[in-house]
Amino acid sequence: MILMLKALIIGMFVAIPVGPLGLLAVQRTMSKGRKMGFLSGVGAAASDMIYSTSAVLGMGYIELFLQRHKCLINCVTGVLFLIVGTSIVMKPKKQKDEKKVNDNKALADEELIHPAFTHFIMGLSNPMTFLVFMVIFAKMGIDSRGNGIVKNMLFIINIFIGSCLLWLITTTFIKYSKKSVKPKNIAFVEKLIGVIIILFGVGSILKGILKL
Repeated sequence: MILMLKALIIGMFVAIPVGPLGLLAVQRTMSKGRKMGFLSGVGAAASDMIYSTSAVLGMGYIELFLQRHKCLINCVTGVLFLIVGTSIVMKPKKQKDEKKVNDNKALADEELIHPAFTHFIMGLSNPMTFLVFMVIFAKMGIDSRGNGIVKNMLFIINIFIGSCLLWLITTTFIKYSKKSVKPKNIAFVEKLIGVIIILFGVGSILKGILKL
């Protein structure tokens, strides 16, 4: 029971929206609604689950792969964040045409699959998450080697549930808090998030080029 509680805490901790993926999910929540933002968070949580599985099962070759290809991974991740951040900054102002919104409702519903998929792919492009899990497990004194496969899988699933739970809370908070914020200020925050994501991208590319 304590192990599963730790898993929930770990899942919520790694899902805290302080990195570029988290900020992107926040931006999508503000611009496209809670459902879009939540699906973005679920996509990121799914990629985290893959790396947490690797960490729990002790796949040492993944760590070796990360060390060998760290520069390339940083460059690719940086380019992805540059593209996403630039698209946010350059995004034109929303048109408040109610008829156009109704005409495009079906298309918007179809697009709900995209945020989860894009966040999943972008999350996989940052395998340093594997090392993050290894550090967290060490700090919390978690050793999965003595556990059975069922207990380990439940542990991994609870990490995923913890991440999804935090994203549900975060997107719900944003949904209701943005009602008291002027649209002009929301647009400014979105642009600011785009700039921060661009800076993350530039930093990642520089790390790859300089082999840091």
